[in-house]
Amino acid sequence: MGYSLGFAPQAIQDLDQIVTYISYSNPPAAIRLKKALLSKIELFKVAPEMGVAVRRRQDIRYLVHPSYLIFYYVDYGLKRAEVLRFLHGARNIEKIAF
Repeated sequence: MGYSLGFAPQAIQDLDQIVTYISYSNPPAAIRLKKALLSKIELFKVAPEMGVAVRRRQDIRYLVHPSYLIFYYVDYGLKRAEVLRFLHGARNIEKIAF
């Protein structure tokens, strides 16, 4: 059996803000990006360790999707991957709190 997926409230807010921002200039692109990001995290169900561990927080991993970083935590006991944040790669990631 694979892992289940969950979303932290901040991750949902991040995704909504990204899609809203892009939809101002290109609604179809915003929809495509949202679908692509959600499709990418489906991979966590079968390969939760596919991302890279964050240097200062080894319990948090991230995966790159062109221009965006998807941060997540894997709970091996519960067999659950929880998406923590969706962030644009240009942001100062060092200042982001998890």
